[in-house]
Amino acid sequence: MAGHLDEFGASRMVPRAASRGQLFVVFYVYVVRCSDRTLYIGHAENPQIRVKAHNDGHGAAYTFKRRPVSLVYSEAFHSEGRQSSESGN
Repeated sequence: MAGHLDEFGASRMVPRAASRGQLFVVFYVYVVRCSDRTLYIGHAENPQIRVKAHNDGHGAAYTFKRRPVSLVYSEAFHSEGRQSSESGN
């Protein structure tokens, strides 16, 4: 099973072992700088969309009164945990 690309061209899921149907899920740890110059650390499958949510007032309570926030760092990680529908599990 091939992974698919999100709107930023990043692979969201890639096969781990076709025989077991395991997939890696890409998620990001991100850091935003708030308007009061404090930093907030979070995680999301898409940091750009999450930063927009923070700035639209739909993010964490911490960032709500500290808008706007700007993305200063993100790093991708792989997490196991989703079974493909082809695995029969």
